[in-house]
Amino acid sequence: MKRVSGVVAMAVIVCLGCYHAPGGIAPSTIPVEPNGYTVINPNAVGTDCVWRLFEVIPISGGNHLHDAVREAIQDSNADALIGVTVETTSSHLIIIGKDCTQVRGQAVRIGAARSGSAK
Repeated sequence: MKRVSGVVAMAVIVCLGCYHAPGGIAPSTIPVEPNGYTVINPNAVGTDCVWRLFEVIPISGGNHLHDAVREAIQDSNADALIGVTVETTSSHLIIIGKDCTQVRGQAVRIGAARSGSAK
């Protein structure tokens, strides 16, 4: 009986938890000239997630990098992102889990930069 309860305890421990991992860094989402943009949101964030049943059966669409980038750009009414970083997070709660991709960067509008705006 102790062996069975030990196996069950290990299964619960394995199925619970969360993690956070860096995914990458990019200078921009499209090519930009050094002084050819204006920063309109220095802290743009976009997230896309997928929910999973028993950690393997997707019950929602998502967790796509391109959708997270699109959200960060559209929410800022921008043309692109510069100084882009990507992170992934995952949460596991025995029956259900959530995996997310998060993009952060500076939202910019392409065109002549105002004095002191471009970096």
